Amino acid sequence: MGRIYLTPEGYNKLQLEIKELKHELKVEIAPQIGQARELGDLRENAEYDAIKRYQEEVNNKLQVRLMKLSQAEVIKTDDLDADSVTIGKRVTFTDMDMDEQESYIILGDGESDADNDIISYQSPIAKGMMGHKVGDTVSIELPRTTLKCRIDKIEIYTG
Repeated sequence: MGRIYLTPEGYNKLQLEIKELKHELKVEIAPQIGQARELGDLRENAEYDAIKRYQEEVNNKLQVRLMKLSQAEVIKTDDLDADSVTIGKRVTFTDMDMDEQESYIILGDGESDADNDIISYQSPIAKGMMGHKVGDTVSIELPRTTLKCRIDKIEIYTG
């Protein structure tokens, strides 16, 4: 089993998701199963079949999150090298081919948010930049191209 790195915020979010899924299973789904049972023969009871399938889906989501929690390691920004690209950083770089500057925040697994330029440390761009410093030129193999970029700025992401 590998480690999954999360920021403190990502870890708290994961714990909240687990709490909500457990609540849904116990407080919302369990009573619905009881009500569906009262409708009669379970072999021909569509309501019962539907709620049992939904219960299984929610339980599967819960198990995935519990496994992730068991593998989680919380990354504290105070423990990170301030001068190099790591999880918990905002990295500003110049795409050398397009001569355009871009910026991404590198966070933990499950914390990605494309609308806010937040990428996972497991993404190809983040992996390619890890450990590099301001001024480094990096070539990153992407699925359809190679990104050649210069790292311009590294900041600790504070949320």
